[in-house]
Amino acid sequence: MAKMPTPSAVAATIGRVKRYTPDADTTELYRELGISHVAKKAREIVAKFPRPTEDQIQAVAEILRGADR
Repeated sequence: MAKMPTPSAVAATIGRVKRYTPDADTTELYRELGISHVAKKAREIVAKFPRPTEDQIQAVAEILRGADR
């Protein structure tokens, strides 16, 4: 599994891009920032509580895919 960058690292990248190329499309960077926050929180929760069931994991995956929009 690939290591997810920290939210602060992604935010720093966004800051650099906006500073040096203000017209750059930062959509992907903001997507990465959002998911890095989700990953960080998920790691914190998984460390504190029992492992979720496969159904619970699937339900969270569906949320991330946008199935509940």
